[in-house]
Amino acid sequence: MRFAVGALALGLVMSGGAKAQDATGTWFNEDKDGMVQIAACGRALCGKVVWIRDAIDKDTGRPPVDKKNSNPALRTRPIVGLQVLSELKPSTTPNRWDGRVYNIDDGKTYTARVTLRAPNELRVDGCVALICRGETWSRGTLPH
Repeated sequence: MRFAVGALALGLVMSGGAKAQDATGTWFNEDKDGMVQIAACGRALCGKVVWIRDAIDKDTGRPPVDKKNSNPALRTRPIVGLQVLSELKPSTTPNRWDGRVYNIDDGKTYTARVTLRAPNELRVDGCVALICRGETWSRGTLPH
């Protein structure tokens, strides 16, 4: 019986069922002016913007759009609903996923490293070659 319980516990940890290894959920960015929801997306994880503090662009009086996108055809996409994390697949490093991150601030996509440092702390880095920059996100719930 002990073996069966131990095997079950090991199976939960290996499958990502343990909460400490779960990056899914809703996360505040470092400045707490936006939230991204990370969820399964096929065999990977993806993240989309689900809330921003400034829901109306002061210059246009409308919801903010992806105006800095390098592709002019995509510059009218609303920020809320925009997928900013994609193709995140488990790395050989524990509690880390590698994929792509879209930076709304410059309209470019980078190689991503997403690392769960603690159950409520996620490090999101965008990288070009060996240079990575990012921020630490915190788990939260959508503001009302």
